[in-house]
Amino acid sequence: MRFSTTITNANIIGEPLGDILDKVAATGFDAVDFPGEPDIYPLANSKDILASYAKKLPVAEVTACINPARSLMSPDEKARRKAIDYVKYCIDAASGLGVELTHACFITTAEILQNTAPPALERAALASLKVLADYAKDAGVRLMLEPLFSGDNTIVKTTSAAVALFSKSLGMDVEAFMHGQRDFGLLLDLFHMHNEEVDMFKAIRDHASITMHVHVADHARSLDFTRDDSAFVRTAVAALRDKAYAGCISFESFHPSISFEVLGAALKVIKTF
Repeated sequence: MRFSTTITNANIIGEPLGDILDKVAATGFDAVDFPGEPDIYPLANSKDILASYAKKLPVAEVTACINPARSLMSPDEKARRKAIDYVKYCIDAASGLGVELTHACFITTAEILQNTAPPALERAALASLKVLADYAKDAGVRLMLEPLFSGDNTIVKTTSAAVALFSKSLGMDVEAFMHGQRDFGLLLDLFHMHNEEVDMFKAIRDHASITMHVHVADHARSLDFTRDDSAFVRTAVAALRDKAYAGCISFESFHPSISFEVLGAALKVIKTF
């Protein structure tokens, strides 16, 4: 098990990439998640910088920064096409950097979620996922689907829902998706799972074979893993260890308290779990 961090927190993103990588490495992380934000970190400018850090701080995943303006389940075809093109950029970035992983997720606005029939949202999501799965496979990149939580206005909130939708988009049954392929998988987010799964630890164990990356934040979506109400993080990490999970656990927090000092303190704690 290795530890990485996203760099999308507002207190970090936008700083010079080399400066950020220096700080991430000095903090003790094994890897970094590179944000798919071409207006902030253009790939042409970032590739050589990332390559110079590759031995001590490889890129674990190209983070697809999906938001309601990049909605893969939008009923508006033009908006959905724009979102698909964005995730294709993330796939191309991963391929160009020699990175195995990127992901998709489904998020929209509360208005669209409430005013659009669920079958229409599912059809849009399935169509997007099929296009992206084919594109990723051709590019040699493993595409993950991330279940979100209710606050994200999504139709995919649990691991079982993610597997059902992903396998359906590929024309596979669930068993074949779970055990018969390695091109596609899940990105699990422990904060989301804590809010949505009936038994998040069983969900982790049941889906460990197709879990390729994991996001972590505490109960308050910060990184204080010593909180009593964040004990689920310790148990989740233990469940991942029990299943011999070999990927990264990646810190993802949008909390305004985040700094490299906070990241370092959290890393020391989680390594004891």
